[in-house]
Amino acid sequence: MKTLNITRYLNLTFGGLTLSAVILFSLYYVGQRHIIAESYHRLSREYTENMHNFIQQRFEEYEHQIKSLTRAMGKYNDIESIITSPDKTKFSQALNLMPQASALIISDMTGRFVRFPELDKKTASRDFDPRTRPWFIASASFDSQAKFVPPYSDSFTRQEWFSVSSAIFDQRGLQSGVAAIAIKTPALMKKLERFRGPAPGRLRLVNDSGEIIMGPDIVDKSVFKKSGRSQGYFETTNAWIYYYQLEHPKWYLAYEFPKHEFYSRVRGESMTVIYSACFGLMMLFICWGGMHFVAGRIENVLTGAILRKKSAGNNIDLPSAMENVHQRRMKLHSQAMHDGLTGLLNRRAFDHLLQDIQENKRACCIALLDIDNFKSINDEWGHLMGDDVLRRLSSLAGEYLNQGDIRIFRYGGEEIAIVFLEISTDRALDALEKLRVATESQKWPHGRGPERVTFSAGLTSCDLLGVHAAVRKADALLYEAKRQGKNRILT
Repeated sequence: MKTLNITRYLNLTFGGLTLSAVILFSLYYVGQRHIIAESYHRLSREYTENMHNFIQQRFEEYEHQIKSLTRAMGKYNDIESIITSPDKTKFSQALNLMPQASALIISDMTGRFVRFPELDKKTASRDFDPRTRPWFIASASFDSQAKFVPPYSDSFTRQEWFSVSSAIFDQRGLQSGVAAIAIKTPALMKKLERFRGPAPGRLRLVNDSGEIIMGPDIVDKSVFKKSGRSQGYFETTNAWIYYYQLEHPKWYLAYEFPKHEFYSRVRGESMTVIYSACFGLMMLFICWGGMHFVAGRIENVLTGAILRKKSAGNNIDLPSAMENVHQRRMKLHSQAMHDGLTGLLNRRAFDHLLQDIQENKRACCIALLDIDNFKSINDEWGHLMGDDVLRRLSSLAGEYLNQGDIRIFRYGGEEIAIVFLEISTDRALDALEKLRVATESQKWPHGRGPERVTFSAGLTSCDLLGVHAAVRKADALLYEAKRQGKNRILT
């Protein structure tokens, strides 16, 4: 009877432990799934925000360029001279400066127009009236924003593209015409697809009615009507949709994360908890079996066996499972804060640092540098060589800018931002000058790359201006350095 009593108590004890372990592991598993799912939501929102910032910046560049072009046209005494006798070289150069732009059309208010690049007589349509096209602006005020038009079929090429247009005003302040640039949506989309998201998803640019501006089509366009706010995410039947609204135009940049991929990743990262639970229960049952086997022995032997089993190594290593999940999340977070091509910190990390500097009133200098003639390098030697130039400059920057607390960021395209924390302007300028000389003296394979690579830069202190004003001033100094002949640093 005594042996039976010991066995019964043993069974009750291990039964309670098993039930408690199952409940605890179940709760922990559910909690971990929730944490991992939230981390993927956060990473997806951050990725969508980065893509939104890229598109917004590119659209602002389009608007700035078309506005600059129309202001230059407004200085002519008569827009008729532009249409009848255009400076083809100048306008072709202006078109080439606009990324992903495929055509430039200039029209007066009576319907006369000129197009760059010019088309042959068979392609050009005599019945074409620019006033009937969606990009035409019949009436505009001097301070009107540029007009962004959703994709439409081009009358000449029959291709689908969207356009940006702006009114032309003469010297009297009267509207004399309209200029429009056509943007190749496939080229811009291909540029976006180079940036990898947290998972193989799909990017789209849509308007508030669900019409696809850029990206793959979607069967149920009404799902985008759920985006009642300027940013956020929502769930559909087959995917999670993350979105950010552009400031102008009021379009949405949306990232679609397929549900099967989302939950597959959450489930995969949560399986470490299941494995740990199985291992723990297995060890628990091994201990129970061993103790049950010796339960019929004499009390002192049974007691000794129980003590040995409790001290033998019945340890469930749950902290290791937690650490693996944590490291995975930290790795994904680090990838979201770094540029995939150069390994530098990205624009989001730059914005976070600016906010920290502003909140803690830290002294700093800010520099913006841009590779000279980078578009020519891409055109002549290919984008792979352009990428190699970016990587080489990033490596040199890390090598020469290591004296003190210096943060290096890929600001966008071929631009690099550098923040010198608690470093004087003179020391920062000296470090930048060494980097400029080192970059200029770099050797490239003969016949397989540019003979020389240089950069221009603007440097300013943020102590008096504030960080955001300092960024704007550094940008202005950068463009002044370009204007003065490139390969120089202005302060």
